[in-house]
Amino acid sequence: MPLIQATLSFVVELRDFHNIDLYHRGYYQVRTHLKTGVQTAGTTGSNNGKSMAFVEPPSRWERASTRLKVPEAVKASYIEPSVSVPAYTPDKACSKTLLIMYRDESARLCDVFEQRVLVQVDPINLEESLVKNDLFLCVELWFVEDPLDRPFAPEFLTKVCERQLRIHLTPSRGLHYHFTVFFDYFHLCAIELALYGALTNITSSIISWPKFSPHNTPLQTNNQIISLAQQTWHGIICSIKQPNRRHFALAIHRHLCQILLAARESMLLFWRESLPYLPSNMRPRIEPVDFQSKLDSFIQIAQSLETDDDLANQISFDIARLSSQNTVLFKQLCKSVTLQSKLAAFLRRRFHQFV
Repeated sequence: MPLIQATLSFVVELRDFHNIDLYHRGYYQVRTHLKTGVQTAGTTGSNNGKSMAFVEPPSRWERASTRLKVPEAVKASYIEPSVSVPAYTPDKACSKTLLIMYRDESARLCDVFEQRVLVQVDPINLEESLVKNDLFLCVELWFVEDPLDRPFAPEFLTKVCERQLRIHLTPSRGLHYHFTVFFDYFHLCAIELALYGALTNITSSIISWPKFSPHNTPLQTNNQIISLAQQTWHGIICSIKQPNRRHFALAIHRHLCQILLAARESMLLFWRESLPYLPSNMRPRIEPVDFQSKLDSFIQIAQSLETDDDLANQISFDIARLSSQNTVLFKQLCKSVTLQSKLAAFLRRRFHQFV
């Protein structure tokens, strides 16, 4: 069975940095990135049983993108103005650089990054394929002692500690967590994080291969990439070598529509839960939606089509429309809920109830 591509979108919010008992005075920076591992799938497909996943470079949200004024809670003594802008690292999200001089200092970072993971999945078992995929959030602490005899430069920073957190993302439910990461004894400090994730896109072809990164699983051969890049829903349907090919195609259509609608429903449900903790001017009016009726409508239209071409076109149209809606909704949701202290406190309480 040909594989398709699913896109998982994540937003990482670096909130507060806490110096608990640092032994070393100097400059500190937090860097995060997503990391995937090789996962053996139940179906082999064209990649010999390897579930291929690729991590795109993170993009930093500017303050204007968050649709609210970021509080200037970081004291000037904590951050050197000339080096507060993160150093450019293509495959990692970098926080502001903090100058820590004393114990029990805290600084509000207010850095928000978006990153996507592209995963090849079995269209019949998409949710199972994504749940089994190894995905980690890596949080790194970088440090350099205060260079008294020379100006500070970002390239002086070295990694002193790293934490890897396994991400458990169910596509139909999404991910909305607030938690704290502690670093080691010699650099005893903590960073408060918020992590949001959702299934935002499904496509029949591999639309975008990022350049090779150590955080990605091994690349396929050029021939395989070209083959997948030219793959269409019509080609997928015609590749089904079974007498009940039409029934199989309808099952794929129903499964993918159901997953995308469930992901959208989960995002809207979380947004409704967040409304009491958002400022009044950032509380959208969320109308109730009957997602089961929407799914039934998609299925009914697909079942009424007689030819493989018409069915393939309808599958392409429905999946593309639902994917674009999920992509827009996820960005709107994250722009509304990021950098909200009351919501962060609510998510923190809920997280501790689960662990």
